[in-house]
Amino acid sequence: MTDVELVRALKKMSIETGGIICLGCGHEHGCDVHGCAVLRKAAERILRGAKQPEGKERKEWISPEREIPPEGEEVLVLTQSKKGIRNIDKGYWVIDRFIHRGTARVIGWMSLPEMYPEREK
Repeated sequence: MTDVELVRALKKMSIETGGIICLGCGHEHGCDVHGCAVLRKAAERILRGAKQPEGKERKEWISPEREIPPEGEEVLVLTQSKKGIRNIDKGYWVIDRFIHRGTARVIGWMSLPEMYPEREK
């Protein structure tokens, strides 16, 4: 099982709260509409472990089969239609898929670049 598969499974499982296993785990105060706090934290740690050190941002496309972005963080997505047409768009990862305009498959993603600084007048 790859890290991506593990994170997807943990996120799917995290919405199942309130079962016998949850009773008295000690972290139930962190559970909410997004699911189990323990499973969400495990998924975050797996994702963080696959990331570059702070300040060392990658500038190449990352396969979503290898790594997924932090949930809800806007990123650039490289999409490919059924006819093979590629496009670059902005999107974000939620639970187990990318959300972006259109229906094309996401074949890569990367962090957004820094905003261009405004010049003083």
